[in-house]
Amino acid sequence: MAVEAQTLTPQQMVVLYMQAEADLVAGGKDVTLNGRRFVYAELNQIRDGLLYWERRVAAQARGGRPGYSLASF
Repeated sequence: MAVEAQTLTPQQMVVLYMQAEADLVAGGKDVTLNGRRFVYAELNQIRDGLLYWERRVAAQARGGRPGYSLASF
């Protein structure tokens, strides 16, 4: 699987990273994301990337606002 991230939305990147994780866990295949090859031993890096893109999607859904609110007294 070889895909360039420049043409994908954050939502598409989440799907791509989830598929890469599933491929590595299921079959121990190697996957290529953003021109970089990953093997099963690098599963944590795939999961870190997935977390990054999930946060980007969440930020986009919030309209760029922070995920917390400040109390005013």
